[in-house]
Amino acid sequence: MNINLDLIFALPDQSQDRWKLNIEEALALSPPHISLYGLTLEEGTLFYEFEKAGRFSLPGEDEQSAMYTTAQGLLIEGGFEQYEISNFSRPGYHCRHNLSYWSEGEYLGLGASAHSHIKDTRFSNSFDPQEYIQRISATGSAIAETEYLAPEKKAREAIALGLRRTAGFNLQEILNHYRVQLPKTFYKTLGDLHSQGLVAFSPESLRLTSKGLLLADELAATVMSF
Repeated sequence: MNINLDLIFALPDQSQDRWKLNIEEALALSPPHISLYGLTLEEGTLFYEFEKAGRFSLPGEDEQSAMYTTAQGLLIEGGFEQYEISNFSRPGYHCRHNLSYWSEGEYLGLGASAHSHIKDTRFSNSFDPQEYIQRISATGSAIAETEYLAPEKKAREAIALGLRRTAGFNLQEILNHYRVQLPKTFYKTLGDLHSQGLVAFSPESLRLTSKGLLLADELAATVMSF
């Protein structure tokens, strides 16, 4: 059995000491898998409005980075392997469900707002539960949006998602699989990121460095823009 604990950091007024205690308490439970996520405030939510109104303060970027690296060190010291930006597990307990996402695998989502990825098509169901039920009852399908993924877009996404895995990925295999070529600007960007110590690459592997993992979303957007 694989049991996961989701831990959120960068909470309002959260201190480094309290976050460290959270990690230590989680380790004491001896779960096989732990996921770490920084708090994200979504525009349009009450929590977002409270923060904008100054009703609480969030840790700054430097504090958030320190929280991430603190947790990273404690978990690895505690016998966990980091196999993805946010995911750590004991040997043999990597989450197959998530690995499928990051490897461009197929998946079928059931229920309101569920997303699916089958072959070259991504689609999602109606967000509203009542609308979902009505459409299923009337037509047998509640698909609200469908997107065809051309080879070039599939390749870009495979690269961006591959950067989430600490082991990285084989860039040439992706290019061969989707039969696409990348512009020279892409390789120039890689060179710039490498010179900044953010990525490491060889003929077999392209991956983020420890420093690069702290900027993973930004770097994924950068490589997606080629």
